[in-house]
Order: sequence, then structure tokens, then C-alpha cells
Amino acid sequence: MRYTRTRDGCLQLDVSDDSSWGDFERIARQVVKRFDGQVVAQSDDPDQRLWDIEIAGAVVRLHLEHRRSLSLFAADPSGGEAVRRVGQFLAQILPTKK
Repeated sequence: MRYTRTRDGCLQLDVSDDSSWGDFERIARQVVKRFDGQVVAQSDDPDQRLWDIEIAGAVVRLHLEHRRSLSLFAADPSGGEAVRRVGQFLAQILPTKK
């Protein structure tokens, strides 16, 4: 996992370079449960998924490009702290690649 910035300056966490629909579902459920979040918007297309999850007033976006990458980013610059908190949680629960 690594942190970067989107073009508009929002914090982004690149979770994985190789993820599946099942990974997305599992991570989304765990994030919503752990942070008492709520899915406020979702788009599920054949080759990608994008869910907006509200956590403590901030919206983070979980994005999957099928068979390519899984990332989480703030919907606006004020959501950076929520991305960091989710990143710390994911670092504890996801297996590390060797």
C-alpha cells in the first residue's frame, strides 16, 4: 500500500495492484463496519466499481478497476484524515505481499 495525491490534491491510498470483485466486497464491508460508515453512492460496471462511503462526515471513494487496482481516495481535500484512518486499519487486516 502506498499514499499518493489525486490531480485535485486529495489523498489517495493505492491498496493493491491486483484485486478482484471479492476483495472489493470484503474490504468495503469491513470498512463500513469498522468505521460505522454508510455507502451513500455506488456504481458497479462490468470492469470497475466505485462506492462512496461516508465516515464521520467525510466521504471516501473505494475504486476497483477489475483485475488491475484497488484504491481509496478522499472525495475532497478535507477527507484526507479519513483515508489515513482507513489505511491504518487496512494495514492491520490485509495480508502483506512478500
